Amino acid sequence: MKRKRELYNSKKKCVLEILEDGTWMDIPALAGKAKIDPVRRSYTYLAHLEGLNLLTRGYNSGGKLYYRITTRGLERLNWLRLGNESAPKASKSSGPLEPLIVSILSGISKH
Repeated sequence: MKRKRELYNSKKKCVLEILEDGTWMDIPALAGKAKIDPVRRSYTYLAHLEGLNLLTRGYNSGGKLYYRITTRGLERLNWLRLGNESAPKASKSSGPLEPLIVSILSGISKH
């Protein structure tokens, strides 16, 4: 299972590395650099990465589709580079419910 996940993530890592500098790139150029063949397959794959909020899309004045990496995409790329040692860390501020959840869980563990 780990080997399959590494292969799956290798394409994701490749695409995120290509877009790492934050520039917009059109699909045929991105597919060529990432070695996604046929090019039409990259439309679906990049839409999938957009659904994971790793990429954002935009159009130029001629209606041509472009993709760019998001902040979450950069975080995922860093995580992939670490070798998947641990899940990506949540932000330091867990929100207003954290104290309530901690008190409930600590009360459960005392009984």
